[in-house]
Amino acid sequence: MKKHFLSTLLLLAMATSAFAATATDFYLTLLRRGTADVEAGRNADATTTLRLAAFGLLESIEHYQTAQAYLAVAFDRLGQTEQAREAAQRVVNAERVEKKFRSIALPAPIRTAFEAVAKKVLSATDAAALRGGATAAPAPATTATPPPPVVVDKVDVVTETRKPEIVPKPAPPATTTTAPPAAQPQNKPQPQPQPVRPQTSTLPPQPQRTIDVAGQFAAADRALATANINEARRIYRELLGVSGLDHGQLVRLAEGFYRSRDFTNVLAAFDRAGALRPGEEPYRYYLAVAAYEVGQFDRARRELAAALPFIELTPDVQRYRAKIEAAR
Repeated sequence: MKKHFLSTLLLLAMATSAFAATATDFYLTLLRRGTADVEAGRNADATTTLRLAAFGLLESIEHYQTAQAYLAVAFDRLGQTEQAREAAQRVVNAERVEKKFRSIALPAPIRTAFEAVAKKVLSATDAAALRGGATAAPAPATTATPPPPVVVDKVDVVTETRKPEIVPKPAPPATTTTAPPAAQPQNKPQPQPQPVRPQTSTLPPQPQRTIDVAGQFAAADRALATANINEARRIYRELLGVSGLDHGQLVRLAEGFYRSRDFTNVLAAFDRAGALRPGEEPYRYYLAVAAYEVGQFDRARRELAAALPFIELTPDVQRYRAKIEAAR
């Protein structure tokens, strides 16, 4: 009896230990598998594994950057330039939150390959940031604008060569005089109206206000890191109003809304992003949770069913799965 009791305790301890294993262990295993695939040349296989790893390791900047750096190399080798750019840009965005990339122990061939990809697909400033410095943009050879007299001369020429018939004549006076018309000489020349100068401004057009999207993402990440949820939400909502965001930026925005528990806008950002791409299936879990939290239970069940084959059943997933499946 005592022996049976001890065996039961041992089994319970083992089960508890297995249950307590964090999701991070699972995603670190995926990261090791994906990096090994890239180093062995199995780039297509690596992309799915590394995307899953990056999804689960977002809170660990060095692991997240490692996954994205390998992804950039893999996509570049596959000729998928846009996906390579998105992965490299995510490394830059994470670097703005906390400078880690130079200290990551990447194999020399991978670091060299990634830096070549970054130089090819990123701006000079972003590529320099990953090398540990910033480069000033070279001054253009000739940037002087034409002197103002040239602009004025052009306007004068236009005015002086206008055809007389298009110059408006003055309107007749509103009141009449009592003087007889015969008293005025019939051949008296009428005063010529002064030519109307075109209302053309020589000032340059005012530039439209632009938003530093990458900088805003970095600011929102910093707000989340310091538990300033309201500030993070404010920044993410401002970004949601920006036109021209690409698919990757909108997915990142939806991820930010999820982390700041703004579930209505999680759905809005994913709806703008459009159909999820291969390798992005885990994000359906975010969609499922957000749909559940706003009361869209049918959508929550559909999204959860689509996500489950691609994610680990962590305690958090199991908890939401029970709530979603029971919701009516």
